[in-house]
Amino acid sequence: MRIRKAEKGDLPKMIDVFMRAYEGLEEYGEPSRGAARRYIKWLMRRSPEGTFVVEEDGRIIGFVCADPEWEIAESSRGGAIHEIVVDPGYRGRGIGRMLMEHAENYLRSKGVDVVELWVGRDNPARFFYEKLGYQEKGLYGKWRRMIKFLK
Repeated sequence: MRIRKAEKGDLPKMIDVFMRAYEGLEEYGEPSRGAARRYIKWLMRRSPEGTFVVEEDGRIIGFVCADPEWEIAESSRGGAIHEIVVDPGYRGRGIGRMLMEHAENYLRSKGVDVVELWVGRDNPARFFYEKLGYQEKGLYGKWRRMIKFLK
């Protein structure tokens, strides 16, 4: 298993993983492959150096987008995790944790000291983020805002 920077040619496989990952959570994902394509292209444009894929045997099984230039109230050196997805068939193997650690290390290397992410209000992934040290900072409609102070 290896993590590497995402490349333009990864887009179709990233869309596949994204659509599988949001099955049952459609209200938080994108409604179609076309919308998912636009969203993932935005992620890759927004943070081309901070978008990473994880591969196993040459197959993309997850990705994360870490943005070191995101304005947040808690710090002038804020960052964001815009997205993290792991193929449902590979969950429970520590891949999400590995991607988050990679993303946080990348953000640290860029001088970020506080990172935020948004998770669906009823998305069970919020418990995963809490285990990683993220704290809820508010509810906004169907979204929870969470932050973590990086050391």
